[in-house]
Amino acid sequence: MKNINVLHVIKNTGTESQQISALQKYTDINLHVLIPTGVKLNSIPCTTYSNANEIKKLIKNISPDIIHTHDSHELRTIASKAGKFKLVHSQHNVEELNFFAKLTVGNLSDIVIATTDKARESLIKTGTSATKIRMVFNGTEPLAEDEKTQIELRNKLNITKTDFVVACLGNSHTDTILNTAKELPYNVIVIILGSDSRTMPENLNNVRIADVNNTEDILSIADVITCPPQYEMYKPLFLGMSIGKPIIALNMNRYIMEDKINGLTIPSFEADKLDDAITRLKEDPPLYSTLSNGARKRFAERFTIQKMANNIADLYKRLIE
Repeated sequence: MKNINVLHVIKNTGTESQQISALQKYTDINLHVLIPTGVKLNSIPCTTYSNANEIKKLIKNISPDIIHTHDSHELRTIASKAGKFKLVHSQHNVEELNFFAKLTVGNLSDIVIATTDKARESLIKTGTSATKIRMVFNGTEPLAEDEKTQIELRNKLNITKTDFVVACLGNSHTDTILNTAKELPYNVIVIILGSDSRTMPENLNNVRIADVNNTEDILSIADVITCPPQYEMYKPLFLGMSIGKPIIALNMNRYIMEDKINGLTIPSFEADKLDDAITRLKEDPPLYSTLSNGARKRFAERFTIQKMANNIADLYKRLIE
């Protein structure tokens, strides 16, 4: 099969740039990008546009095999009117559409990529057929561990090498986490990322508050990751999995986390259930080792940048076969 020519049309350089960069690095897809005037995307050939007519003209001049748009109903519509091209769309965020847009959206793309469960739900809610949607989670490079940084962070947070550390992602259930901490042994340290320190009760010595900007460093010293229900900030989960951190969660997408494979599923997000799961992992080293190895394996098989790129490239190839 010849190399496939794919034209990405974007409005911003957020998550979409990650997909494009990964395709450039790990596949043989020929890429070109249309980008608004004044927006920059490093190391990838780009052509700027300022309005819809320019986009249409550029599409006809480039004449790609596939047009790939991102997070924009407007761009999907423009691409669908530019000619008889194969159309792919990535939805990274939840999008609201008006009544008339919902009536037409179903015919705007041949394949639609959802990168989160909420994005998929949003697509279906706004008129995209479920048969067109493919889940491709945005992958990540494995977390780089730095022993010096870990030691400095442990010292800063007054955490010893023998403490069992629980990294709590999200701040929507802080009260539940604090109630859990009250029941845990003194040498189980709970780190809440992104919470307000004013919510901290007095005399709770096994809880630390950390800035979300330090998420990667916190993950590197954690033993276990917990996240609240409906949590979809997947990158921290994937980073933790890349270095063997089991997950404790409720209602997690089973493609990401499965009970007794790379984490523990709890029946409800309540203090006693969290306490039981954390204590179980702390006091059962063979189980912990099994889940830690499972986390590394699942990351390597499903959530690397290269895997994401290959999944998208496979969709392209099937589309033009």
